Amino acid sequence: MNAAPVIYGRAQNGRLHLGSRGDVALVIDTGFSGSIALPPSIARRLKRTFVAVDTYALATGIEIELPMYLGSVQIGPRRVDTWFIVGDALIGMEFLQRACSSLHVDLDAAVVELVLR
Repeated sequence: MNAAPVIYGRAQNGRLHLGSRGDVALVIDTGFSGSIALPPSIARRLKRTFVAVDTYALATGIEIELPMYLGSVQIGPRRVDTWFIVGDALIGMEFLQRACSSLHVDLDAAVVELVLR
């Protein structure tokens, strides 16, 4: 089991696809108030639109400014438009609240289930 719950993702057809397969493990980070953070190698493969530069507080308390992009995520049959930043591979609370009605994490079985709205 990973130290934190993860969902796997991959960039395909300009969109981030979340599910059981993928080349990037995105940590479910309930302490991250943003939407989705992606490593540069994945972010470059997405169709995204620059929106603005926003300020984010890191867990250390340091504030940094990062560019914010609009793009889309595919989860099964559902497409969700959302914000992205470039950084560590994280799924934050803004995305979870927008796309999901609940999140189930079974740490013993290493299973993460997003129940979509």
